Amino acid sequence: MILCESWKQTLGLIRIFYNVIDMALINSWIIYKHVCNSSISPRMFMHRVSEELTGALQTKGYKL
Repeated sequence: MILCESWKQTLGLIRIFYNVIDMALINSWIIYKHVCNSSISPRMFMHRVSEELTGALQTKGYKL
């Protein structure tokens, strides 16, 4: 874990992390939409990606 001087600094780093994850998901949705000619919504795409990632972890024995 990153050691920060204050709680506000830690919270800021967490927000940046989640924003980067969000941007990566939106970019991958745009690429998927153009490559597959799909009309899937961004919300449904994010839901499917999260299901695939958690399913992969569960098959390796991790408990979520």
